[in-house]
Amino acid sequence: MKNYSLILKPVQRRMLAALWLGYAALFPVICIAQTNNLQIDKSIADQIVAAIPNAGLRQIDDLFEKDEEHRQQLAGELLRLLNAKDSNDCVKCYAAYYLGILHSAEAVDSLASQITLNCARFVHSIQGITPWRMCPATAALVAIGAPSIPAMIRNVSASDDAQVVKLSLAVLCRIDGDKDIVRLRLQKALEKEPDKTKQARLQTALTTLTALTDTEMSALVWPARST
Repeated sequence: MKNYSLILKPVQRRMLAALWLGYAALFPVICIAQTNNLQIDKSIADQIVAAIPNAGLRQIDDLFEKDEEHRQQLAGELLRLLNAKDSNDCVKCYAAYYLGILHSAEAVDSLASQITLNCARFVHSIQGITPWRMCPATAALVAIGAPSIPAMIRNVSASDDAQVVKLSLAVLCRIDGDKDIVRLRLQKALEKEPDKTKQARLQTALTTLTALTDTEMSALVWPARST
């Protein structure tokens, strides 16, 4: 094997040596910076998982409290984006969907009031068909679960929009997993409702529920993944 350093000119050898010395001097700094970045970028969830096998009570308590505080901060910002007048539909969709990922019960009323939210008009390929674009509010409401139920009952008693009613019923069916349970909920709400107009809407919702097929519900609701 040739020793290429012997065929280099003296000036070139000195320059090469200087470059290697410079890199050797910087190498520890680069390693430290990379390590620090990993520590900064490491998610709280990753920290919790890594700590569980050997952590003491205090460390786990601190991490769980830190995680809860972080989730609340995220949910607050996402809720602001969802309700902001200057947020476009895509921003609202992504915010709505991720509120479901966070199981943010505080977002239920806002999600319920925007249950028809979607940005399907921006989808130009099959790759773009995702729950966070097509049905983010319903997906989030399903992911949040039981806290969504009262808001869905309010939706069907307060709205004359057929799509709002169908989406709300689909969310209820997905949460309860049984149309008969949803029917009992609606009948109970109907019995307690003094307002004639709302009574009529609840009665219409019961009729709609009977006609709602599993295929329709699958098309209306696409559950959000959960963490």
